[in-house]
Amino acid sequence: MTKFNVGDKVIFNKENEHVAKQFDYKINKPYEVQEVFPFHHTVQIINEKGSSHSFDEERFELVETKPTKNQRITALENEVAELKLIVHELRDGRKTMRDVMNEVLSEPSTINTVEDIIEFEGQQYRKVDREVYEGDVIVFYGSRHPQITDGKPYKVFKGKNIEENKLSHTADSGTEYPVDGEYVDGYYVYELIEGGLNPQIPIVDETIEPLTRNQQRAAIIEKAKEFIDKHDKDTHINIHDNAIIAYKLDTADFGISKCNPSDVFNEYIGKAIALGRALGLDVSEFEQAVQPNEVVMGMNLEVRTNGEVDFNHKPVDTDDLIQCNHDFHKEDSGVFIINDTNAKYEVSQ
Repeated sequence: MTKFNVGDKVIFNKENEHVAKQFDYKINKPYEVQEVFPFHHTVQIINEKGSSHSFDEERFELVETKPTKNQRITALENEVAELKLIVHELRDGRKTMRDVMNEVLSEPSTINTVEDIIEFEGQQYRKVDREVYEGDVIVFYGSRHPQITDGKPYKVFKGKNIEENKLSHTADSGTEYPVDGEYVDGYYVYELIEGGLNPQIPIVDETIEPLTRNQQRAAIIEKAKEFIDKHDKDTHINIHDNAIIAYKLDTADFGISKCNPSDVFNEYIGKAIALGRALGLDVSEFEQAVQPNEVVMGMNLEVRTNGEVDFNHKPVDTDDLIQCNHDFHKEDSGVFIINDTNAKYEVSQ
């Protein structure tokens, strides 16, 4: 049993500052416990790059405990009361939309670091909670083996159903390595999607070439445009930076969408989410929109060094586009897509 729970905020103690730096964690910054492993007395946390690692619990000090059920209920009740107050103030003219936007922008966003859907070798895979079998894909976290990269998909060619406790994977060099406690603390299991799991994920059909992530992104943007055209009657939409608010003119019911810092902003997807929330409609397909993984003309980019923004950029010609894709997401340095509202996507290959 670990001394921490999922949701607790922990900080590296002074004796383990060198470990934090080794795994790209900041000193004196609280991190949320994502998973606990009682048998090994370890906990999993996530750094700023989105990489998951597991560490011995003794490396941390507790900063803040996970709130109790009653505390969470009280917080939700307060949030509902605050939203009701905002609606009344909007109706009475005591608060402007700019006031609401400023309040929204001051709230932190939630970053989802573990994807439920990944693409590997042209196929879509979904995250599952079960043992590993031959043909599955696994994504490691907390790996201590130098030839295993955390967050990178690997295809399993010898699973537990083939030979007990001899689970193996192909490392970067193509060499077989056993996967057990000697090398790693854990991994996520992904199985091949035999059909469309979500509306924006195309059905996997061996007779056709699967859509790229950019093509999936283009398709969901077109759906968002159609959704807006269909439902934007008697509504008003405001855009401020990476946040969008939509409200009904007759009732002042409103919906807010704020782009996750780890996602690419798109005006149409954001509008569809805010509009749907204002109208009480299902917008999950827009909330789960796949992120682009290739730079195209019309995108707004940031060029970063060690996580710091050097300058903003837009590709200007074919040579520039090739260079942008060559430098795309080199760890925390390189080219990052920040806005694809005006991107010139190709819908099909």
